[in-house]
Amino acid sequence: MVQTLPNDYRLARTVIAAELGPARIAELHRPFPLLDWLVIVALPSAFVGLALALGRLPLGLPWLACLVAQGFLIQALAYSVHDLFVHRRVGGKRAGYVVGVLFELPILARRTWYALYHLDHHDQMNTDVDPEEYKQDLDTRWKKVACLTLPGLFLLFARKLRSPDDPSTKIEMGPIKAPTDATLMRQLRQERLVAVGGLAVLGLATYVSWPLVVFGYVLPFVIVTPIASMCRLVLEHAESDPTNVFSCGTFYRTGLVSGPLFFWDAGDCHVVHHIYPAIPFYRMRRAVRLMRPVLVGHGARERRSFSGLLYGFFVRNERHRTLWSR
Repeated sequence: MVQTLPNDYRLARTVIAAELGPARIAELHRPFPLLDWLVIVALPSAFVGLALALGRLPLGLPWLACLVAQGFLIQALAYSVHDLFVHRRVGGKRAGYVVGVLFELPILARRTWYALYHLDHHDQMNTDVDPEEYKQDLDTRWKKVACLTLPGLFLLFARKLRSPDDPSTKIEMGPIKAPTDATLMRQLRQERLVAVGGLAVLGLATYVSWPLVVFGYVLPFVIVTPIASMCRLVLEHAESDPTNVFSCGTFYRTGLVSGPLFFWDAGDCHVVHHIYPAIPFYRMRRAVRLMRPVLVGHGARERRSFSGLLYGFFVRNERHRTLWSR
């Protein structure tokens, strides 16, 4: 078994390419533009359709199912930005940028800031200067449960959940510093104006049909999306070995439900994504299937029970970004 540093992607790619061959690696990266654009059209269409259903359906099981689906779909919109526009730049600098900005609006995020933050996370993964170091603040059960709510997540992002005796509190390791590049600063200002415009449109829509906005967007975002976000947190890096890039994330075996639910970027897909970030979402299942023997052979600890992972994280209080007890 080859031992690596936490973000030694070059060595990991060398080992995997030696097993699969360069031609197969190239094939896994081959884009399918029609599928990319179908998703770009389908996701907002599904968002609008579920919003209309939630605004019109009577309360009951179908309404509840739509509520849960809408909450996860809001997260999937952000996931699509991550795959399509940050790592693969579908649509180029103009069309892709505009669509990415719009897709980030439902989760109240700015596309440029997210791209800077996320790419820095890739570079510094599982180190003490990882922008996601704030997740280490989840060291008690009550903090983890609190983050199943929107206020709890805001407190987590703001580093308000740090323990006073945590040595990392002496260093501000949260989100990256504000950029000084003129182009990026202009983009951030423009995206702030787009966000204000989005809120204005939301207010107008509320005046026209408040059930559409409250039931179709606000409730799913406030109630379901935080739960989806915490599930994603567990399935990304909750169980990982910071000394081994082959075990850089929770190696949960995704399936027909968990794959699309997290846009093929959680569990084993997320480990593969960190090593090969430009593999399209529609080729990720095959990539995982081909690479799984190599990853397991070099230290990845496969998990097949999602409920077991949730139990370990929330009940046994396993620490984030550590190797859990069996």
